[in-house]
Amino acid sequence: MGTVHYSAPADIPADEAFAFMSDAPDLPRILPGTTDEARVRADEAARRLTWGTESDGDDHGELRVVERGANQCEIEISVTTQRADTDQVKEELAQAVAALAHKASADADEERAGPGGGWA
Repeated sequence: MGTVHYSAPADIPADEAFAFMSDAPDLPRILPGTTDEARVRADEAARRLTWGTESDGDDHGELRVVERGANQCEIEISVTTQRADTDQVKEELAQAVAALAHKASADADEERAGPGGGWA
């Protein structure tokens, strides 16, 4: 069993990024190492999500959102896995972070535009 880490910057305030990620309905589908039995737990004070199952041998992970400035954050994600293809796991982590950052940013932009905002 090994742990794979990935992090990337995002142009969105840390609180907004975490609020989206902790409430994203398809989050379990996006996170590597999750199954239908996986439970995602949120720690708002630490801006951290953890996931896993009751089985000791199953994959589990953690996602943290770290403030890097007024409108920037770093999304750090790690997964502990039994998989041997760690390069593929790292790619999956990168894809998960990119998808979450993009969607969080788009949702924040839409909220700021308000009703009737956006393209005319």
